[in-house]
Amino acid sequence: NFNAQAKLYPQKDWLGFSRKFVAGLGLEPVMATTQIEPGDRLAFCLDLVRGLNNVWLNLARDCWLYIALDYFKQKVVAKEVGSSTMPHKVNPIDFENSEGNLELANSLLTMMSNKLTISRLQRDLSDSTVKRNLGVGMGQTVLAIKSLVKGLDKIEPNIEFLKQEIKNHPEMMAEARQLKMKLAGDEKAYEKIKALTRGKGGIRPPRGANAPLKSVKGSDVSRAFALEEYIGLAEKITDQAIRGLR
Repeated sequence: NFNAQAKLYPQKDWLGFSRKFVAGLGLEPVMATTQIEPGDRLAFCLDLVRGLNNVWLNLARDCWLYIALDYFKQKVVAKEVGSSTMPHKVNPIDFENSEGNLELANSLLTMMSNKLTISRLQRDLSDSTVKRNLGVGMGQTVLAIKSLVKGLDKIEPNIEFLKQEIKNHPEMMAEARQLKMKLAGDEKAYEKIKALTRGKGGIRPPRGANAPLKSVKGSDVSRAFALEEYIGLAEKITDQAIRGLR
């Protein structure tokens, strides 16, 4: 409030002087404060990091599951020990380390974000000891990302297994089949395909479902569907997303 300054030197522009002094140090002046710099902007930064960490956490967990499902194969590193009792085992340890460090980082970042925006009657300085752990939260984040990148470098898709997985689930075609039947004029197409496929893990199209159809608005809907080609625009969308990020 500049109580003493304003009392002793009332003609001085104390607000202007303070702004100029702080800006001269390369800092941005904040004129309305408590005893300390408000924690809002720091909390906003911590929340951004926590949000990014959730992206990496989701990736680490999914990779672990894909390895468990045999969708991904792990490259064998001769010097690594996968298990103390099972010599054959290759553990997804990098993804596990990443997951654990991200969970620890986010617990700290969340706690600090909540803590630094609250002060009892604007007089509470308990945040000072909490701020000493900023480096811990950020450090755990860095360790986690390094582990995640290391893990990603050691996996590759199990292509043949994935192809077989697709062949094992022809029920994926239920959507296309019932739409094809609707285009042919069958108003009960959805109900028919539902009765044949729901909870049965397969698809046996009723009579007429595979009948050749003429083009509809220039689209050839009579060509036989191939499961391995039933990916829509996934590849194109992925390429666009990667280009946009780069």
